[in-house]
Amino acid sequence: MKIKKLLITIVIFVCIGFGIFYLVAMFMTTALIDGDNKEFNQNLWKDDFEGETRAVMLSDLENKHLKKGMTKDEVIKLLGEPDGRHPDGENYTWKKELGYDLGNSFDPCEFIIYLDENLKVVSWKKYCS
Repeated sequence: MKIKKLLITIVIFVCIGFGIFYLVAMFMTTALIDGDNKEFNQNLWKDDFEGETRAVMLSDLENKHLKKGMTKDEVIKLLGEPDGRHPDGENYTWKKELGYDLGNSFDPCEFIIYLDENLKVVSWKKYCS
């Protein structure tokens, strides 16, 4: 009987431990993705193919660097060539959208910049799956 209680206690503590580990991991991932404490750096953005550094620069990019009315060429000069592909398989540069990867494989996100018929920025949005 004592062994059964001991095993149940161990299982409960292991489950609680895994639960705490999961919550801490999710909190850290969310803090990384939603963190807006890092200033936008053009070179870091262009060199960040995984998108994790981009995610923490996004707020500064949106508030200080990316402007409505910018041309497609100005955006590409600022951020580099788009990473993503449109769901229909076309490269984003062929559409009126420019897509840039954010986040990591655990919390993948994408930053989409929308262009009008004159290929000027009209809006942008962060999408996460």
